[in-house]
Amino acid sequence: MAEPERRDLRPIDAVLRRVVLLFRILAVVWMGALVTATLWTDGEASTAWVLTAFTVAVVVTGGTWFVAKTRERMASWWWLTIDGGAAFFIGISPGLAGADDLFYGGMPLSWLLLVVYAHSSFLIGGIAVAALTVTQFVNAALDPDPLSATEYVGRIAVWVVSALAYGWAFWVLRHSEHQRIVVEAQRDRERVERRLANERAEIAAQLHDSVLQTLALMQRDAADESTVRALARKQELELRNLIDRMDSPYEHSFRAAVRLMAAEVEDLHRIRISSAFVGDCELEEDLKAMVEAAREAMVNVARHSGADELTILCEAGSQRVTIAVRDRGRGFDVESVRSDGGLARSITERMNRHGGTAAIASNPGEGTEVELSMPVGTTMSGD
Repeated sequence: MAEPERRDLRPIDAVLRRVVLLFRILAVVWMGALVTATLWTDGEASTAWVLTAFTVAVVVTGGTWFVAKTRERMASWWWLTIDGGAAFFIGISPGLAGADDLFYGGMPLSWLLLVVYAHSSFLIGGIAVAALTVTQFVNAALDPDPLSATEYVGRIAVWVVSALAYGWAFWVLRHSEHQRIVVEAQRDRERVERRLANERAEIAAQLHDSVLQTLALMQRDAADESTVRALARKQELELRNLIDRMDSPYEHSFRAAVRLMAAEVEDLHRIRISSAFVGDCELEEDLKAMVEAAREAMVNVARHSGADELTILCEAGSQRVTIAVRDRGRGFDVESVRSDGGLARSITERMNRHGGTAAIASNPGEGTEVELSMPVGTTMSGD
């Protein structure tokens, strides 16, 4: 039974690590109670050996708590060796102390649980069982009263049964977690595929209807050159918007929103708009307000500048998004227009309410530039 890849199992490993730590704490408390009883009732047991064994148990328990900060430390061979050496010493300490009872409690078992947690394999578990079994032979050799065969088998059976139980339980939990991760990943992939399929179908239908409608209108008004040009330009902008939606990795593309808004302004006000984009990002709520502010700037150009063309430059960076609206129209005195409040309400105040800024530069006869800037928390996507 192969163990699932550990990089996918960090949540379950964190739970199992807590289980190992809790068992270790319970084991040292258990041993403390047995040590107290041994010192109280067994007058022949060596107090020095008993207290030394308990001190080692407390120290390695603290060490386990320290190295448990990461799974890598807790599962490392160097720590398993140190902890295993301490478990072996604690396991043979009743024989060294000449005690009648095995006062080590659950400390050797807690090391076996750590081994199974770190390396869920029968080979490693078998080595751990063999090491713990040796402790029983050492204790038996040091005990002046020989053990019966039943006592030998009983003590060794504890390690074997515990190793099997721990190994099976940990494998089941890890395997179940692995299966859950696989199922969730498959479900996420299917959800994304369905969404992409629906988007493609929607775009295909929209493209089909839009192109056919535009071609029909162009055939009907073929003699009107200006109408044909306007229809062709409108279709171009719609196609660019569809391409942006298809190419963008974002569910709601900032670039597509700006292009769509520009197409609407161009269609309503009969002004040609050229655009350039650097990067893209998710269309957050604040950026929606920014797009509306840019729309107002374009409408002002169409209504008041006298220009028949304007340019928008958009840049979506990792920390800031900017939109610049430029025209070569008649321009105006910024201070005099700002004093009437209309420009401030429509553009500047709207940007300020959403944490952005608006810089307006214009001189009579030299055109106008409106630069909008908004801080964002999204990551730039290349062209």
